[in-house]
Amino acid sequence: MSFLIKLISTAMAVSGYSTASANEPAAVKNQIVIPLPAGQTVERTVTQYQCGHQKVTAEYWNAGDISLVGLTLADRYVVAANVIAASAAKYAGDRYIWWAESDAATLIDLSKSRDETSGVKCVPVN
Repeated sequence: MSFLIKLISTAMAVSGYSTASANEPAAVKNQIVIPLPAGQTVERTVTQYQCGHQKVTAEYWNAGDISLVGLTLADRYVVAANVIAASAAKYAGDRYIWWAESDAATLIDLSKSRDETSGVKCVPVN
């Protein structure tokens, strides 16, 4: 199963763009739409990581105060939101914490340990 996250400007939302209704096809129902303030643009980047024995794809969406990451893991897809952190970019979603820095990341599975220093180091791959 897959779905699409769309970040749209408020101008688009006001001009008739709507979320899925009961009459729309299933492909449209599998979308999440987040309205943005008028004039706001979305920056999207995708990075592949090697996290121990697992490959992880991180798709970052940044639009003003909205920062999300979609993590494609071996057995699931997780959308995580940016949360307050002293350094780097910290995201939380489902049972995962994702710490992203300029040249690496750390994946923490809170179901295995509540210790946020016990994560798996992730390095970008080409």
